[in-house]
This record gives sequence, structure tokens and C-alpha cells, in this order.
Amino acid sequence: MEYMFASALGFHKFFAFVFGALTIVYFALTRLKIDKNIKFYTLNSAEKNGVVKFPALRNLRGIKARKKLFNGRKYLARIRKFLPVYYAVLAAIVTTGAVMLPVMASVSVSVGLMCVGTVCIMGLCAVGYKRLKRAFLGQKFEIYRAQIAKILGVIFAIILIVSFI
Repeated sequence: MEYMFASALGFHKFFAFVFGALTIVYFALTRLKIDKNIKFYTLNSAEKNGVVKFPALRNLRGIKARKKLFNGRKYLARIRKFLPVYYAVLAAIVTTGAVMLPVMASVSVSVGLMCVGTVCIMGLCAVGYKRLKRAFLGQKFEIYRAQIAKILGVIFAIILIVSFI
């Protein structure tokens, strides 16, 4: 049992460190520029200009209209390709923590804070993903950048607080 606890603790610390680093990378990915030369269509202006919503994109005429509507897709694709790795590391933290929990003789305050912090991080990740979907549909990426900066700041603060208590 001691060997399992020691090895799980090593993995847990490693994944916590990687998760903190990935939070910084996630913040950097959200700060990358979107092509400013192309204006975004909002959903209302897209309908007014004859650009239909996503199921009927085959009917779009002209490359310029497609570029305007799809400009945020590269930004969205960068973040969406990164998120499974981010969530997998979070799942690894939860798994290693769950492996260590039964071996511990007593649950201390720091372990309780880690459990609460993990649940809060999962909730904030869900909120961040929901905001990403809204930003893409409304083509309001500047608002998303401000919101995700706050969310990632709170996540990073939780990681630091829980790691050092």
C-alpha cells in the first residue's frame, strides 16, 4: 500500500504541475490574434446579407462571404484541439487523487480543499467551453477573450492555493 501511495503521489504532483503549465498555454492560445482584415458577420447581419446559418453553408456564394463567416473557425479549432489534452490531464489528477484517497489514514483539510478545488475547476472548465461556443455562434471573440482570461485566472489561483496548502 505504501508503494502504491508513493507512486500515485509522484504522478499526482507531476500532473498537477503539467495542468498548471497547460493553463498558461491555454491562456496564450486565447490571446493569439484573429485575422483583423476580415470582418465578422453576426448572425443577424449574416442573414441580412444572404449568408445562411451553418447547415446550409453549401449555398454560400463567393469566397469572401465564406471567409467572413469561417474566420473564427481557425481560432476555435486551435482551442478545441487543445482542450482534450487539458481535460485529460485534469482527469489524470482526479484519478491519481482517487487512488491515493483510500490509502490515507485520515482526511485532512488540505485534501478536502483539493477535492473542492477540483470540482470548482471542472465547473469553470464547463463554463469556459460554453462561452467558447457562444462566442463562435455570435462571432464575439473579444468578449470571450475577456471572459476566459478571468476564468483561467481563477483556475490558476485555485491551482496555486490548493498546491501550497
